[in-house]
Amino acid sequence: MAFSPDGSIFANIGRDGVQLWDAATGERLNIFKEPNSVVNSLSFSPDGKTLAGGGSDTTVRLWDVSTGSEKKVRTGHKHWIYRVAFSPDGQTLASAGVDGTVLLWDITSVTHKTDDEK
Repeated sequence: MAFSPDGSIFANIGRDGVQLWDAATGERLNIFKEPNSVVNSLSFSPDGKTLAGGGSDTTVRLWDVSTGSEKKVRTGHKHWIYRVAFSPDGQTLASAGVDGTVLLWDITSVTHKTDDEK
């Protein structure tokens, strides 16, 4: 489960996919279906406009919170992802795999950074 930075929306991982809820009313706002994947971790961007998820299919997914559309799907992990987290400035997303691998993603291009860029 993750709350948006302003606390108005929360996201949870349900049987049907990732669900967004209005924190004040409890009304479901959207659902992001996940084909062939179990999402293990969620993180809102600092501006609250993007939701990131990582899971069993080894992908990092980014969704547009207002439209529910999938913005990007990126690969790089060899095993399932158990944690995703945005940097405070929202420019980098960290994802951690069960194998101990941590990747840092440049959100503007959503490619993972090389050792030279860190």
